[in-house]
Amino acid sequence: MKKRLLMIIASIVLLIAVSGCNTVKEMRIKDEQPTMFGMIYDWGNNPVSGVSVYVNGAFTATSDFQGRFVLAINKNDEYAIRLEKKGYETIDGFFISEPLSILYYRMINADELIGEAEKHIESFEYDSALRCVDRALALEEFRYDAAYLKGVIYFKQNKFDEALAALELSRQLGYTGVYASRLQKVIEEKKNETR
Repeated sequence: MKKRLLMIIASIVLLIAVSGCNTVKEMRIKDEQPTMFGMIYDWGNNPVSGVSVYVNGAFTATSDFQGRFVLAINKNDEYAIRLEKKGYETIDGFFISEPLSILYYRMINADELIGEAEKHIESFEYDSALRCVDRALALEEFRYDAAYLKGVIYFKQNKFDEALAALELSRQLGYTGVYASRLQKVIEEKKNETR
């Protein structure tokens, strides 16, 4: 009984796998045009769905729930590609078509940029951290956590006026935590010491 059940399950899995392969093969035969595939991931290697794919300026595809897209292309041509999704940095690039090959892209969002900034702070790479925070704020300008982090970075660089301005921005954007007021007091004390 168990053997028969295993055989049925194995047959179903094999049927699904084969039918998936046939779909791509049938699509290529029907279209009689070379096909190229693409996959889009975030920095955590998770698929990014809903990405608009533009080739040579024309909308061509949208990535599916697994971050995949398919392009009908001409052999041995060079193409400009643009990947766009709200909340992610836009990617612009070029590729040379190779039928049945796969394009891989990694997109980054504001949360991931803030995480990268925190890593740079831990490594005392404040300029790199600041660039990550600025990129996050460019994607989502109302991120009070990014504005607060910018204040921390400026403080660590002894840029006290810029730090106070960033902390004020974080409050204007809705930050209500006690850390901003505590840091502001520390910065004001440091400013008084340097006078």
